[in-house]
Amino acid sequence: MKNLIACFLLMILMQVIIWYSSNGQFLSRIIKSHSWLIASTGILVSWLAIKYTEIGYEYFNKLWPLKFMAFAIGTIIFAILTRIHMNEGITTNTFVCLLLSVVILILQFK
Repeated sequence: MKNLIACFLLMILMQVIIWYSSNGQFLSRIIKSHSWLIASTGILVSWLAIKYTEIGYEYFNKLWPLKFMAFAIGTIIFAILTRIHMNEGITTNTFVCLLLSVVILILQFK
C-alpha cells in the first residue's frame, strides 16, 4: 500500500509541475521571459514519470492502470489549478470530465 501512495504522490507532483511549467507564463512575466529555464523542468518531470511507472508497475504488474491513473490525476490537477489561478469555473462539461476521471481511478482497483 505504501508503494501505491508513493505512486499517487509522484503522479500528483508531476502533474503540478507540468501545469506550472505550461501555464506559469500567464501568471508571471518572469516565467514567460525565461521559458527556456522553465522547460528544463522537463528533466524532473521525466524522472518522476520513470519513478511512478517503476513503483506502479511493481504494484499492478501492468502498465495500463498507470496510464489511466496518470490521465485521471492530470485532469483533476488541471481543473483544480486552473480554477485557483485562472479563475476558470467548472462548467457542465468539465464536471462530467472530472466525474469520469474519478470513475477511471476507481476502476483501476476493481
